[in-house]
Amino acid sequence: MRKTKTGKQHRQKFGVLALYLMALLALAVSISGLFTNVLPVLHDINVYIWANAIHELTLKGIYFPQWVPQLWYGFGLPVFYFYNPLYYLVVEFFQTLKLGTVASINAVSIVSVVIGGYSMYLWVREVASRSSAIASGALFILAPYFLSMIYTRGALVEIFALCLVPLLMWAITKFWKEPGVKYWSIMIAVLSTIFLTHVLISAVAVFIAVTYVIFLTLQKRGTTGILTHTLYAGLISSAVTAFYWLPAVVNIKLINFPNVLEGRFFYNSNFVHLSEFLNLPLIKEHGWLTLGILPLVVLVLGWIAQGEIMDEIKRKWLLFMLSLASIFVLLTLPISDFLWTMVPGLATFQFPSRFLGPAVLLLAFVAGLLLDQLIHSQQARIIMSAAAIAVACLLAIPFVQTTPYFEFNNLGEQDLNVTNYMKQIYARFAYAPKMGKRFDRGVVSFEYLPRRMSEAEASKLMSNSFERLVDEEGILGDYIRVEMESGDAQITTQIDEPYNSKYLVNANEDSRIRINQFEFPAWQIRLDGKLVETEIIFNEPGQFLDIPAGNHVLEIKLTTLPIVFWSRVFSGIALLLTVMGLIWFKLRKNTARITGYGKANQKKKSR
Repeated sequence: MRKTKTGKQHRQKFGVLALYLMALLALAVSISGLFTNVLPVLHDINVYIWANAIHELTLKGIYFPQWVPQLWYGFGLPVFYFYNPLYYLVVEFFQTLKLGTVASINAVSIVSVVIGGYSMYLWVREVASRSSAIASGALFILAPYFLSMIYTRGALVEIFALCLVPLLMWAITKFWKEPGVKYWSIMIAVLSTIFLTHVLISAVAVFIAVTYVIFLTLQKRGTTGILTHTLYAGLISSAVTAFYWLPAVVNIKLINFPNVLEGRFFYNSNFVHLSEFLNLPLIKEHGWLTLGILPLVVLVLGWIAQGEIMDEIKRKWLLFMLSLASIFVLLTLPISDFLWTMVPGLATFQFPSRFLGPAVLLLAFVAGLLLDQLIHSQQARIIMSAAAIAVACLLAIPFVQTTPYFEFNNLGEQDLNVTNYMKQIYARFAYAPKMGKRFDRGVVSFEYLPRRMSEAEASKLMSNSFERLVDEEGILGDYIRVEMESGDAQITTQIDEPYNSKYLVNANEDSRIRINQFEFPAWQIRLDGKLVETEIIFNEPGQFLDIPAGNHVLEIKLTTLPIVFWSRVFSGIALLLTVMGLIWFKLRKNTARITGYGKANQKKKSR
């Protein structure tokens, strides 16, 4: 006979459906401020400027730009020799679909939120019930810190990378349960993507992943094969992405990056104070400095209630996640100053509040475990999960409000071009220079300046270039500009392209010209077909070249550095070998497994 569903089963089915609707509500609240073409008020606006600059280069046939010639008023900066490039290539994909710069960035932010919420759901679902996993995913994307990264700080690249971390944790968890080619491949792909997206989140992801793998190793015996292949995945990800990080490491001394770890970027000046950490009035501007009410409740409740969990395995999971989250929370507070001094490289994070991101992520996982272990009735768990999501939605509302720049009420897509943008800023802030500082970061990023340029002199250069730009003198174009410094010569432009310029110089006497471009080893300058060395003057912008009397051809061209070329070769070989290895594994008879870990160790999911 066919079994009929009981009233209880119907109620449970309806409850799960209602919970899915609540999850959609959480998603709607989280992305509600992204359906606009208005440029919002953000701490950093560089994402918009850089994305527009890359799109301009793409339209000129340059599909993987490393030098961005439009920046710093046409002097150019080697941004993507050092900054992770993947996010901007994803934005460019949407721009090729004829979306504007703002709309494309908003689209990527929506993708980030969806990936973050769903990945958290998948990860928690491996150890908890469906209702608990749904609640975890919603709580993650509704956390004030998470939302403030999008709507206040403008750290869109950072949040994109952070949303990939739970996906990596899910892949590791699945691989340790079912060690096959599928999840091994996902591990490599996700970790490689994080490496190419944000360097600081990469460090956080590696730290969480390593401690997580150690935890999993201690929970099971006979996992040597799984552990070995997990380590292989990390090494392969590093090799495949070496084309980016290896040249960056080798050439880091060429730019001004170490100097941005001082002054206002020094970690000691940016610890989170208790009033900001609690943020009880729910001030939007402090969202990126707060853990959030619900994550804080989860943290406190987790430590109090961990003794009530009867399942010893789940209790260990809870304690591990709580400990890791507590470490990240501790790092944001002044009490952790001794750790920032002791741990090498920690100061590169600049803002201790950055560790609130992984803390919120881990506490969302803890919330799912607590719901699953403390509430044994499925119906009650569904109700509590729905209530938690509803409260999170209400608490999130202040943090998703978008505020347009009132001064920029006429700012359109065309004004994200560097030249037009700076003119707009100058027109509005000429009499209030301090107000303009938050708007210029994307154009004049100090960390990518040549090492010889001090921040003080660079600021002076910025001011002078600003005035010349607005007065329509000097640096007008987006690319290399050559002008007379002394002597008598006529300069005629033959080729004016982003990475290739050619000039005819008719010098009536020995003359000196200034090339308005910051130096970088990848640039070759030729006079009459021969390589020449320019003169670099400390704290003077550009490069100087002495030209003898007569007619000459001056060529300036961007070339590929040897370290860049060989890094690409190395990454290409690593990728090829990885693909061949995966194909070989799939062609084996035992296609499901790549280690000796047997099916007997697999566990069923809880309902």
